[in-house]
Amino acid sequence: MKLSIFLIAIGLFAFFVNCEEKVRFDGHKVLHINVTSEVERRLIESLELDIWSHDSRVIIGPNHIRVSPEQKELLEKLGFTHRVFINDVQKLIDQEEEENLLNQQKRQTNYFDSYHTVDEIYSRLQTYASTYSFVDISTIGTSHQGRPIRMVTFKLNTNANKASIFISGSMHAREWISAPTVQWIMEQLLDGYSNNDPDAMFLLQGLDFYFVPVINPDGLEYTKTNNRLWRKNRRQNSATVFGVDLNRNFDIEWGKGGSSTNPSSDTYMGPSVASEPETQAIQAAFDALSNPVGAIDYHSYSQLILRAWGYTTSNSPGEVINRQVGDAMRQAILANSGRSYTNQKSVQLYITTGSAGDYYYDRGYKKSADMLAYTFELRDTGQYGFVLPPSQIIPTGQENWDAFKIFAETTVPGNSK
Repeated sequence: MKLSIFLIAIGLFAFFVNCEEKVRFDGHKVLHINVTSEVERRLIESLELDIWSHDSRVIIGPNHIRVSPEQKELLEKLGFTHRVFINDVQKLIDQEEEENLLNQQKRQTNYFDSYHTVDEIYSRLQTYASTYSFVDISTIGTSHQGRPIRMVTFKLNTNANKASIFISGSMHAREWISAPTVQWIMEQLLDGYSNNDPDAMFLLQGLDFYFVPVINPDGLEYTKTNNRLWRKNRRQNSATVFGVDLNRNFDIEWGKGGSSTNPSSDTYMGPSVASEPETQAIQAAFDALSNPVGAIDYHSYSQLILRAWGYTTSNSPGEVINRQVGDAMRQAILANSGRSYTNQKSVQLYITTGSAGDYYYDRGYKKSADMLAYTFELRDTGQYGFVLPPSQIIPTGQENWDAFKIFAETTVPGNSK
């Protein structure tokens, strides 16, 4: 009898967890607040608000902060002046969902006209491997909730020590634009191969490519089903507190600043270095590369091209070439779309430790002195923030493909282009 009651209780618990009501953000706004001092910065940071700009960190300067009506009132009582940047967050989310559904229902819709679930993304990846003999798809790890973390490899020849680049996306769950941007780049290479495009063929012949479009499948799926603005993974820290910021969990100066020890924080660094299965999978996959020469981790938003380091103002050994290539990528994007991306060292925003971008550069440089590594913050600069409309997926991919070509061409050994 006791066992039966226990099993019923477990079943009811699972039922209620699965039926968790979808979070809504009615009445929430995104405010533009100019923080003028360290005292003000620390005060806002202590309130544990949802900082949309600058990768969830408060800086001295302009900040975009999502607030409920009660939080807005509190900030005003504390004396913070502001202007409303986004008037109705839920309205943006509703519009995004409506556009997404409408595009998916069109008979001749382009895959990149809408955002997709994890399963839909993985199904699309499988078609690459089924269509092209040089494409392989593998599982490099599993998430906390048991979802596979897929890596797609492009190897046009069997040169064992061919130079390689590593591309990742969807580290932060709510940054929906990052995964389709990685896929857009993948498909430009594949379409280029099919059409014998000289730029694509030059890259495929000169490099091996390793793509992980979805680092955080649990988090991404959670944004689809429960909370559009969820950021972290889905580690259960306590009965009601979930998630680690994977981009503070890597084995590079972990826990030495720019992250939080509070499990409720959006920048929670985790209980220990590389504690998360998602982090472990990415580190192992990257470390297994024999000759890495480049890496990009795609995020949103703010239109930034960030390079090492995030934890110190000292220059990386490859500061000159990484800055120069960053400038060239910035110009390529500007020429493509008129969008202005800022090229700078990550630490120029604020200190960050345990980040993937620094990890890629540090481990890659130990194998190749010409290592290039960047963290991209994609569109936009705040008009939509994380809730970027599906209509901007393709133009974001197009401008970043032009930047990616410059990045990848630079890393091809003996490049004479």
